[in-house]
Amino acid sequence: MNAAGEVDMVEYAREKGLQVMGETCPQYLFFTIDHLRRPDGAKWVCSPPMRSAEDNHRLWRGLADGTIQTVGTDHCPFYFDGTKPIVYEGQQVAIPGKELGKEDFTKIPNGLPGVGDRLPILWTYGVRSGHITPNQFVALTSTNPAKIFGLYPRKGH
Repeated sequence: MNAAGEVDMVEYAREKGLQVMGETCPQYLFFTIDHLRRPDGAKWVCSPPMRSAEDNHRLWRGLADGTIQTVGTDHCPFYFDGTKPIVYEGQQVAIPGKELGKEDFTKIPNGLPGVGDRLPILWTYGVRSGHITPNQFVALTSTNPAKIFGLYPRKGH
């Protein structure tokens, strides 16, 4: 989920007795449409797109009150400037990236990295900032996904 209204709809559906779950990704807790307007805005092009600060706040509330069960990541990284090679395993590597959309927004590769940052970001900006408790952190990142996929209590406990 990336928008406040989606959190509200999950809450509404549960009130009507439907078994639904909610998931968001770290980028939707921190970044907004304003990031897309920056000169380096291509860095934040993903689907679904960034929304408003109000949406960010509602997602945090949804995590805290249990409306959202998990924080995942779609981990779809691209180089910001793939024309500049990096050294990977001793070799120079240059892979086209977000610069592909320099002249045409529709050609910007769509996605953000996240798998390596999800846990430290949630701990630092979720738990240490008081948005969620340590127990909620464990539930959002381990216990709830294990339950959703039928792995609990063998996993996520």
